[in-house]
Amino acid sequence: MMVGVDGWRIAGRCCTVVGWVLWVVVQVVNDDPFPPEISLSQYGLGVTGWLFSVWVVVLAAGPLLLLRYRPVPGPAHVLVLIGFLGTVVMAVVRTDEGAPQMSVHAKVHMAAAVVALVCLPLGILCALRYARRRWFRLGVAIV
Repeated sequence: MMVGVDGWRIAGRCCTVVGWVLWVVVQVVNDDPFPPEISLSQYGLGVTGWLFSVWVVVLAAGPLLLLRYRPVPGPAHVLVLIGFLGTVVMAVVRTDEGAPQMSVHAKVHMAAAVVALVCLPLGILCALRYARRRWFRLGVAIV
């Protein structure tokens, strides 16, 4: 594992930067700029689907690692962890191609996506309560 507290901070920041870069790469590789025709999960289909999986997990790992670096009281860590687990399920379980999400695996994917998209931002907002005013405002604007 990483030595010292700074390792968590560096890893969290790197995941955040790599996550944003992968966000652009996923769109370019799929030749489907944001917003996609159907859903973000459609980026996870096909031969480049692994990029989507890496993107969502790396992006969700950033806040988790940053909370490890600087823990805060309250529900932030639990919410971010639940959101992270949602992204892992979302990355592993694929959705269906096209709009109607009828199969069991597509419904599992969709449920995990909802969990991730609710818990991650809420956890980040809970953690931001303890940030300095300027970082709080910036974080709230981004989330």
